[in-house]
Parts: sequence; C-alpha cells; structure tokens
Amino acid sequence: MPEFVKPEISELSFVKKMLGNEHTMDWLGHTISFEKEHWSCFYRKYVDTDPKENFFRLIWCPGCNDFVGAAAYVHNRETGRHDLKLLIDSSRRFCGYGRWALNALKSAARENGISALACRVRKDNTAWDFLEEYGFSREKEDDNFCFEICHL
Repeated sequence: MPEFVKPEISELSFVKKMLGNEHTMDWLGHTISFEKEHWSCFYRKYVDTDPKENFFRLIWCPGCNDFVGAAAYVHNRETGRHDLKLLIDSSRRFCGYGRWALNALKSAARENGISALACRVRKDNTAWDFLEEYGFSREKEDDNFCFEICHL
C-alpha cells in the first residue's frame, strides 16, 4: 500500500527528476527546470507549512522501495480555493498510485478543514476523465481548459 511521505529537502531530487522527464511531463508539452537553489524556498512554502494552507507529499511505494509520484493541494490566493496537484512518474502510471493518492489527498484536505479541491486540466488531457471518476465535476470550461471541482 502506498503512503505519503513528508520529504526531506534532499528528496526533492525526485521531484526534479519527474519534472525533467519528458514522458512524465508530456501532458504539459515541456519539462520544467527545478534547480537545487530553489528547493529551500519551495520547501518552506509548500512542505514545511500549515496544512490548512498548502500540503505537499511524495508518494512512497514500500513494495518498490521508491517514490512513485507527488501529490499536493495549494491555496490559490486569487480564487480562494485549494488547487489539486498530482503527478505520477510515467514509469509508474496505471498501477493505482494516482487513485490512491487522490483519495488520500482528499482525506488530508478534509482533516485540515478544506471543503473543496479544484483543478484546471487541458481539454486534450484525459486526466479530467480520471478526476470525474473520483468525485470531481466540471464547473466550467474555456477553449483550452476544463475547470474541475470536488466538494469534500
């Protein structure tokens, strides 16, 4: 059974690896540089913070003895909502980690008094089908994106 791990700063190297992998980031169309000099700031803002505001965890698979992804919710000051972030390493997709992480993230959000999670998904990304299977519904859409929300 997977589990959430609050990472050490050095373990953000796994995030760097995922963000730099063209197959893991194919949904975005490009990779993202996540240089080590930014890790401390990221850590303070998203990991070592009040979970009522932001929550970031790596997904650990005991059977694989390795990290398989990352899950988070982040308070969006513009909308007042908490945005869902979920990324599974491309080599570990379709193994149930995303389903497990989404349910665990929803539970963590509820435990921290959050009443809804929101996300923006490109229309050409099949993730919105996945999200709708797990309680998200389409709130609105524009030419490029579907805006999904899940009331907890």
